[in-house]
Amino acid sequence: MFIPIIIFIIVVAVLMVLFMGGNSGKKNQGPKVIGCPPGFNPALAYMEKYGEMGIAYDETQKLLCVLHQETNQSRVLSPANILAAAFLEDGVVLAKSMRTDKQGKALLSSLLTDEIKAMFENVTEASTTTPEGTTKLTSQTIEMKILINDPDNPVQTLNFLNMEAKKGGLIYNEASANAKNWQDLLGFLIRLAGKTDRKSTRLNSSHTDISRMP
Repeated sequence: MFIPIIIFIIVVAVLMVLFMGGNSGKKNQGPKVIGCPPGFNPALAYMEKYGEMGIAYDETQKLLCVLHQETNQSRVLSPANILAAAFLEDGVVLAKSMRTDKQGKALLSSLLTDEIKAMFENVTEASTTTPEGTTKLTSQTIEMKILINDPDNPVQTLNFLNMEAKKGGLIYNEASANAKNWQDLLGFLIRLAGKTDRKSTRLNSSHTDISRMP
């Protein structure tokens, strides 16, 4: 009588172990992103709901994948090729990050046309009132502009909100939080590239000084 019960308990225990093991494996997997090349393992990803742009981040390799869903084309960027990022609401720059190291500045100067400067260089306080003086209760657009080292297509625009949404509402809050999170991440990658360039410059300088020693 006890043998069937024991067998049943063992079977249940084995099934629970297999189930929990399968779930833990799924938790370690990043979001599925169609379009990024093999070997790119995204920990984070965002796809536009009504547009064609997408973005994904491989945390292990510190790489960014920018993709266009309509053409299924993607481009993987190292931090060295990310020059600036700006978070805008209704066309107003609320936050930005730009390369300040020597190499970054040189790349920026080669790409910053007057039009691109207007996108990235003017951080303005967001107006909380309409031209008529009434308080703004809605927002129309929330987006992020990424400046990359590509003379032919330097500005990538990612939309988080492209419709009228009530400020403080679920749609607005989700879009704003998403944009801020990606802006923080892009800012981290831009700072990382700057630190790498400064470290490389110091090492090269040290090697030059040693070679000049008698």
